[in-house]
Amino acid sequence: MKAVAATLSSWHDLVAFAEASRGFFYRGQADASWPLQTSLERAYRRHLPFPAMPAIGERWALHEFKAKAHLFLKQCPGPEASFEWLALLQHHGCPTRLLDFTLSPYIATYYAVASAAGDACVFAVNVYSLRDSLQATYELPYRFGYALRDEINALHIALFNECLKSPDSAAIPHLIPLESTMPSARVVRQQAVFLAPTVLSAAPSLSSFATCLDASLGTSCNEPETISVADLLRTVSAFSHDVGFIRLTLPQALHAAAMKQLGLMWLSEETLFPDLDGLARSLVQKHLHP
Repeated sequence: MKAVAATLSSWHDLVAFAEASRGFFYRGQADASWPLQTSLERAYRRHLPFPAMPAIGERWALHEFKAKAHLFLKQCPGPEASFEWLALLQHHGCPTRLLDFTLSPYIATYYAVASAAGDACVFAVNVYSLRDSLQATYELPYRFGYALRDEINALHIALFNECLKSPDSAAIPHLIPLESTMPSARVVRQQAVFLAPTVLSAAPSLSSFATCLDASLGTSCNEPETISVADLLRTVSAFSHDVGFIRLTLPQALHAAAMKQLGLMWLSEETLFPDLDGLARSLVQKHLHP
C-alpha cells in the first residue's frame, strides 16, 4: 500500500483532485507540519513527563459524562452506545481517541485554510482499503458488494465498543472507520465521519493514531513518496487501492483564492456550525479577517 504526497499549485489542481478521488475520508489541518494526532494524544502530550494512561483517562471521562449528561440533554444515547457517547463527548469539547474527518474534500480544504498562517494540508485516507484490512484482521462477517453501508458501519461500531470496554486489552492495532447513527446538525452539515484507533499507547510514545494508521495500511504514512500533481490525478482517477494515504500541501499563496471559491460554494463557519457559535465565528471571516 502506497503513501504519497503532492503540493498543489492552483485551485484548479484541488478541483481536479476532488473530482477524481473516490473512496477517501478527508481531513484539513491549518499547519502542514502538524502530524495526524487525536485530541486525546495532544492533551496528554501537554502534560508529559507525568505518567500517562490515555485509555484509563478516556474511560473515566466517558463514565462521568454518561452519569451527568441527562442534566443537560433531552435525549441521550443508550447506555451501551459507547461510540455515540464518545462522539457526543468530543462534540462538547473533551479530548477523545476519535479523529474527525469528512466525506467532502472541499470541507476539509475549508478547515485547512480558514485559519492557516502558513502552508496548510489536506490528508486523504482510502477508506475502502482500510475496511478491507479491518475486515480481514478482525474477521468481520461481511463482504463488499453484498453488505449495505449501514450494516458494515454497525459492525464497526460494535467492534469499537468492545475495544472501549477493556482499556488495557491486547487488541490488534488498527483504525476503525465510524459514522454516527445519531448525528447532530453540525455532523450532518460537515459530512463528518471518524477514524478511531483500536488501541491507545501509553506515555511516553503516545503515537496511537499513527501506529494504527501504519498497521492498517501496511506502510509508513509518516514518510510518503513525493509525486507530481499529474501523477496523483492519474492514480486516484484509476480508483487504485494501491494508494492508501495522501498528503496534499496547500501553499499559503493559494489560500485567498481557495477561500473565495469556497465562499461561492456557501462554505463558511455559519453554514458548517448551524448554531450561535457558527454565527459568531463567521463574523471573524466577514469583518475581522485581514
